[in-house]
Amino acid sequence: MIPLRILHVCPPGDPVTSEGAAVVGRWMVDEGHGVLAVADQGDWSRATVVPTAPGPFAWLRKPGRRARAAILAFAPDLIQVHGFAALRDGLRLQRRLRAPLVLWLHDEPPRRVAGLLRDRRIAWVAAGSEHLRAVAADLRVSRDRIALLPAACERVQAGTRTMDGRLAVGIDAARHGERLLEDLAAGLADLRRAGVSLRLVAVADGPRLRALRRGVGDLQFQVLAGGAGSTAALVQASDVVVHMPEREGHLLPVRLAMAMGRVAVVGGMGGAGELVRDGIDGRVVAPGNAESAIDAIRHLADAPVRRRHGQAASAAAVNWSAPIVGEALIALYRSALGGGSVAQAATGTWCRRQTTRRHDPIGAGSGGSTPEADAP
Repeated sequence: MIPLRILHVCPPGDPVTSEGAAVVGRWMVDEGHGVLAVADQGDWSRATVVPTAPGPFAWLRKPGRRARAAILAFAPDLIQVHGFAALRDGLRLQRRLRAPLVLWLHDEPPRRVAGLLRDRRIAWVAAGSEHLRAVAADLRVSRDRIALLPAACERVQAGTRTMDGRLAVGIDAARHGERLLEDLAAGLADLRRAGVSLRLVAVADGPRLRALRRGVGDLQFQVLAGGAGSTAALVQASDVVVHMPEREGHLLPVRLAMAMGRVAVVGGMGGAGELVRDGIDGRVVAPGNAESAIDAIRHLADAPVRRRHGQAASAAAVNWSAPIVGEALIALYRSALGGGSVAQAATGTWCRRQTTRRHDPIGAGSGGSTPEADAP
């Protein structure tokens, strides 16, 4: 198979360093593919190429014209856009680079950009859950351009967290409503007063952190810093991870919890309800209902129950390993390059139509483009 060159475009200020992307990136590099990541700041001419060295992504740390030249010199075969926040930037790059674009849809689109899904320059929409695939179809995206492809998650051994004899309940507060967070914290405080030894661990700031503090009372409360690696740190510090966002979002907290043998308590809506099998490898509760989540946590205070759920969750996480998700993603890339359909993507059949690429500047005629000519 001919190796591919993939340009990853991620949201402003959020380079491709999240656990899921990094897992697939490492696998792709090991398989001989080229990977370059760029965090665009709203105008791709001011893009910053953001790699990790050593790691899956090529590093340059050169803004402005040098970053543009580096992107053009990389000559990507395909552009992978991570979420709606980076979609406009990805489409700008696609217009310049003339490479197929694949959008990895891991959250529900804001109204202001939902119409972009119908842009025919998007070769494929890779939906992270059946719920998101239905959302894309409802927005009149052709079903033969939507593939179900969950994010990869490295299968991590549970490891030993610092044990203090208390049940550690973890919450990544992003996308959770403030009222729900306050009710969850108050419910955990009530559990403690009822004799359940526990503490709260959270990644939160701003209004969501204040909401948790209002409800937490005298319950022991640990706040972790956000940023790259914060989700993994949260899961590692927790026995039970609560994930009940107001709308569909990135499922990394749930996937990491299951991969690390933790137990996830999720709201029964969207992709989280698809991942967790209630009573087998986690608990599925009523969406937005703090009381039902607290009841589930009370049940999980029993260590043998928690251990049984965690073992089942870890076994299920094999389905999101880097080789399985990576192979499916490469097949999707090759199908996009060949103009194939869903069925063709499943077979992974593809051949490169050209080995050299010409990058025409916007509005140019038949003349070619060089990095120097494109520099501002």
